[in-house]
Amino acid sequence: MSNQESILQALARPIVFQVPRRLTSPPSWVMHAPLAMWLVEALRPSVLVELGTYSGTSYCAFCQAVQQLKLPTKCYAVDTWKGDPHASWYGEEVYEDLRRHHDAQYASFSRLVREDFDSALAHFDDGSIDLLHIDGYHTYDAVKHDFESWKPKLSNRGVVLFHDTNVRERDFGVAQLWEELKRSWPSLEVLHGHGLGILLVGKDVPQPLAALAERTGASSDDLRLFQDFFAHLGRACLAEVSLEESRATIAERDASVDSLLARCTQIAGERDEDRRAFSAEMSRLNQLYRQELAKPKGFLAPLLVIKRALGRLCRGCSAEKDASRKDVAISG
Repeated sequence: MSNQESILQALARPIVFQVPRRLTSPPSWVMHAPLAMWLVEALRPSVLVELGTYSGTSYCAFCQAVQQLKLPTKCYAVDTWKGDPHASWYGEEVYEDLRRHHDAQYASFSRLVREDFDSALAHFDDGSIDLLHIDGYHTYDAVKHDFESWKPKLSNRGVVLFHDTNVRERDFGVAQLWEELKRSWPSLEVLHGHGLGILLVGKDVPQPLAALAERTGASSDDLRLFQDFFAHLGRACLAEVSLEESRATIAERDASVDSLLARCTQIAGERDEDRRAFSAEMSRLNQLYRQELAKPKGFLAPLLVIKRALGRLCRGCSAEKDASRKDVAISG
């Protein structure tokens, strides 16, 4: 077996091909879900802590791997769920949406710790954390402070993840700190999804993980294979998000079309009722009109009365003349 075949064998674990149950913004972390799940299997941590969870794409990927691998890992997400100048500020709906998903799936082994990072330090013993993900405020001073504050909490198997190691604009300082730290500890890094650095801090990191870091550090071809493998899987996850968004858009438009069709049917029914009512009213008015035409109206009424009276007089005069003629005839 060649070196690259052995690397692929180490990477192509069944867990990396699982579709993550939660794929939300930011899309940069969506692309790292397979790597997060692979790392959980490779390290099999007893305690996992994430600093900066936001909508929970990364944290829920960790939790899903723990659940599917049936590991005894205890998981903790630490965040205020208010935001910061880099992630932007957001409302309570972000936390509530995550809480509903999290509590239904992972509450038996995971907790959402709603505190700032420094306050949460008191909840964890020194040397207790096997996997630490730092993804809070991204200035150089802030991320360095987080690493130095939480480093004593790492176990002898401790591994630290840093997101945005490939971002070099604005005042993001993770890339600078990453360059400094990887001179002191073995590391792995992928560049897609804004970059994700894996720092092997503990002296007793599992041998397969340590061996992979050594090989990718010594061979650019092995490093490229590692990076390409997870980049392809990450793009598949991103495509799944796009597909779900398209499905949601189509469903929304279908609902709008159904609503419009229902309204059109309602309007058509209302118009049919209006037509029937209008037809009945026209028939009634036409009947009234004909009745009114049969009655004398306005200045014609007196003339019609006079005409009828004259008619009666004329008929009376004619009768008298006829009677007179009869009398004359008899007398003659």
